[in-house]
Amino acid sequence: MDLLEELLLGENQIANTDGLYNLPALRTLDLNTNKLTTLAGIKNLPALQELDVGANSIEKSDSLAGLINFTKLVRFNAAGNPFADELGDKIKFEVLFRIYPWV
Repeated sequence: MDLLEELLLGENQIANTDGLYNLPALRTLDLNTNKLTTLAGIKNLPALQELDVGANSIEKSDSLAGLINFTKLVRFNAAGNPFADELGDKIKFEVLFRIYPWV
């Protein structure tokens, strides 16, 4: 799995992200339309550029804390999650703050 660059897991009723770690070449991770409530299991993905977790059940923006490890992230979708709907346009600032806390 060290060479895996793209993982498309959308629409699979996935409830947690346990096991999504130590994928050094992964650039694209699509978890759109699942049953996620947190992003806690996603870690150690140093090459991650695109993350789609839209249309899940993530309620707390605290789940974004792990984004600080994804410094190459250029595309992030969280639309359709309760926390994203609550934040509205402020979600852009929240994501940037989580990835680049020194800004």
